[in-house]
Amino acid sequence: MNTFLGEVCQKIYDAHQSELDEIVIIIPNRRASVYIHKHLSNHFNTPFFAPKITTINEWVDENTEEEIISQTELLFFLYDIYLEVDKEEAEDFDSFLKWGKIILSDFDEIDRYNVSPKKIFRDLRNIKDIDNWSFDLITPSTHGLKKPEKLSDGQKKYADLWDKLPIYYEKLKTKLEAKDSTYQGRAYHNFAKKTHFKNPTSSKHYYFVGFNALSRAEEQIIENLTRQKLATVYFDVDKHYINNFEHEAGHFYRKLNKKNRFKNEVGNEINKTRKRFEIVETAQQVAQAKIAGNIIKNLNSEQLNNTAIVLADETLLIPLSKSLPLDIKKANITMGYPIKYSHLKSLFDLIFDFQHNFKKFNSDQLYHKTLLRFIDHPFIQIIIKRKNAIADFENRLIKANKVFINHIELIEVFPELKEITNLLSVWHNDTTVGFKATEDFIQVLYTHFKEDGTNDLELEILYHFSKGISKFKDIWEKHPHPLNLKSFKKLFEQFWQNESLSFLVNPIEGLQIMGILETRTLDFENLIILSMNEGNLPKSNFTNSLIPRELKLHHRLPIEQDRDAIFAHHFYRLIHRAKNVYITYNSSAKGLTSGEKSRFITQIENELKDNHNIKTYTYSSNDVSSDITETSYSVNDKVQKNWMIYSRKDYLRLP
Repeated sequence: MNTFLGEVCQKIYDAHQSELDEIVIIIPNRRASVYIHKHLSNHFNTPFFAPKITTINEWVDENTEEEIISQTELLFFLYDIYLEVDKEEAEDFDSFLKWGKIILSDFDEIDRYNVSPKKIFRDLRNIKDIDNWSFDLITPSTHGLKKPEKLSDGQKKYADLWDKLPIYYEKLKTKLEAKDSTYQGRAYHNFAKKTHFKNPTSSKHYYFVGFNALSRAEEQIIENLTRQKLATVYFDVDKHYINNFEHEAGHFYRKLNKKNRFKNEVGNEINKTRKRFEIVETAQQVAQAKIAGNIIKNLNSEQLNNTAIVLADETLLIPLSKSLPLDIKKANITMGYPIKYSHLKSLFDLIFDFQHNFKKFNSDQLYHKTLLRFIDHPFIQIIIKRKNAIADFENRLIKANKVFINHIELIEVFPELKEITNLLSVWHNDTTVGFKATEDFIQVLYTHFKEDGTNDLELEILYHFSKGISKFKDIWEKHPHPLNLKSFKKLFEQFWQNESLSFLVNPIEGLQIMGILETRTLDFENLIILSMNEGNLPKSNFTNSLIPRELKLHHRLPIEQDRDAIFAHHFYRLIHRAKNVYITYNSSAKGLTSGEKSRFITQIENELKDNHNIKTYTYSSNDVSSDITETSYSVNDKVQKNWMIYSRKDYLRLP
């Protein structure tokens, strides 16, 4: 099978076969590096010095002299500046947190896209002047009423924010420079300047492979190096969407092409060979994992080596791992397992519920509903180790109709919980007590996990969690501002909820399981894409910003359509060289699930129907069954051409 990375590696080898160790290959994500090593090694029979392969983030980081600090530490720096500028008018940290993160995100974007801070803050202030009734005029927006001569205190405070934004920006920049620190957007901005007239490192040549959406700073870095004949860029794009000016998947390449930058050969992989698409609708989330298991069961080992299961929804990872056939010898999970879906997350949600209820009911006793969920939690049951005693206690609590119970009384029943007394007591908005209770609890869990022989996955999650909390504590000790329970919880979760657990695998052989972002630059003959619902692919597009959309367009900052275009390219690039594509989506609208299939499914049903084989199925069974062959059917070809069938019920009603 011809692959994008294989073709690129051939060109790199032809140009640098005797000096590979003197070049740098820069890629969007670390996942591709193993494949690049494999393709290059195919050209050698003896050991060789490989080129440096790095992601663009890693490359910029290692060539930035300043320390790139975390979002949380930046928040504390900005709050210090806010207190300095606003003095007695400053709000507490909890109120600041609501808009402080938005400001930092905007500052990062302004720098990353090389926008003049002076100009954009001036324009923003002018827009807000109009919005805040700055003119004494009657307009449609005032419903015929004359605007007040004076602004209210709230309006004045709101208007003052726009005046202070450039002050916050300049003071933050100065403060960070004094600390020899920076943030990532600023690091990109400065690195782009560094590449303007010189080679940033001693490497002979740079290859930028598989990029799509480039920030202005990234564009400038590549443009500067290309102008000095130090860089070559390879895009993986296709005529199917590049030549269609309405198609969002080609949005970014067309923008670059319009500027006559980085011209690239445009392939025709999508329509080169006839592909087979099977689109399966299910009414149950877990059923999608069962469908994947059934498809995999019918593939031989050679086919499995060229097969990827792509999870648009990460929560399907555990159900999928339990649905794969037992006879699969190699299944490599190359995506991370998000800690926010672990038992540990649900346990700490209960712990914060205890603290919230102490405040809500103005009591130092444990609320019964939270307590019952707490002692039923699998990790607490590992600590207590007496299921019958837990059941008896729950029955007594319900029969006595007790709403609250003292933590001392609880420890008398379960002395095993004595080690975590601080966790069950009121923290009184004391951050130090919160950290101490958390650290003690981590140690208790670790001890019991080791004794109980709990699987390595839970121990690894606990380790990553502990590492995140330690980072948070170190930063807070540098900036010891008082935190109430709400602020503490927000920052507490920020440090570990976005962490993912990496699996050690051999990503070259066997079945590959990954998220959509891990697929960048990679090609597979057989694709199984699960949970392809609107909101998963493309991802829900919610971004908070103080900068209005019109102003973003004027200053060429990314807007919602740009983010949708990123995921459109991810999806269409993935199917470039595929032969068999299986897609599932959940049609059930329960909880946060919309039940709406991805717009990309509708697009391929309309765009590719003439040149490719597209079949639609509905899977209807309970989650226990994994045999799709007994519970699926294909929509009649005649019906398929005239109607879009969404359920079996609708199909049976058709005349």
